[in-house]
Amino acid sequence: MRLNYLISLLILIFTVSCEANPLQTLEDPLSIERAKKTYEKMFSGLRTAKSRQGDYKLFWERGWYYELAQGKVLYIPLQYMQPGFLTYEKGEKINTSLMSHLMVQADERGNLAFNIIRSVPDQEQVSAGRHYIKSAPFSGIIFIDDMDGNLAEGFVYKEGNLKGKIITSPENAKVNTTYEVC
Repeated sequence: MRLNYLISLLILIFTVSCEANPLQTLEDPLSIERAKKTYEKMFSGLRTAKSRQGDYKLFWERGWYYELAQGKVLYIPLQYMQPGFLTYEKGEKINTSLMSHLMVQADERGNLAFNIIRSVPDQEQVSAGRHYIKSAPFSGIIFIDDMDGNLAEGFVYKEGNLKGKIITSPENAKVNTTYEVC
């Protein structure tokens, strides 16, 4: 009788100790810490990385979340090491090396996808000084590149509203790009 009790107790202890920790299973798949670890594992763990636009540095500590139609995304500020400038008709000059972000999305299974987002504000947004204000409705073009720097998608916005989509040809996205009005 005592032996049966002891065996039952050991089985119970073993079963309870092998249960999954509910706190581990509830980890946010889009946490900055998880995104950083996954990025470092996938992309050689370099703080300075390379793309077709040049070397860049990520600022994980300044990341923020944004809700899009397809779900929550994580944006990590990205700065290109070689400054790039864009000059507009009225003479405004902006540093485009500060207008890019790493975008991280999680699918329904928690797998992370990474893209580089480049924002190019239009003349009116720059003239009004709104191109550095996150909360201001965006006007301009947003390019979404894969991690090799190839254009994956592009969108044209006016005052925060989608006005068009940039369509790329699979043969050569850098050359065969057209604009479709929404």
